[in-house]
This record gives sequence, C-alpha cells and structure tokens, in this order.
Amino acid sequence: MAVLTAANFVYFLLVCAHFYRYEGEQAADAPAAAGPEPARDGGSTSDSDAALLKT
Repeated sequence: MAVLTAANFVYFLLVCAHFYRYEGEQAADAPAAAGPEPARDGGSTSDSDAALLKT
C-alpha cells in the first residue's frame, strides 16, 4: 500500500502539477486587463502618506 501511495504522489507531482497554471490574485472590482494604477492629480497628501514621506 505504501508503494502505491508513493507512486501516486510521484504521479501527482510530475504530471498533474506540471499542468497547473497560477492565475494570480485580482481585486473583485478591477477589470482583468487593467494596467498600472494611474497617478493621482490631487497634489495633497493624506496624513498617512505624509508620515511615510518623513521616514
């Protein structure tokens, strides 16, 4: 039984895992073909952004 289990595991690693393709994570409301996030034009920074800039 151990030999069959080991053979099944090797089969899984070599054959099944070979065909797996990672799709990546996407935001629920973002379209799939969206490019990089556009720059903000506001010119003002929030408190958290200002704190990050000071460090």
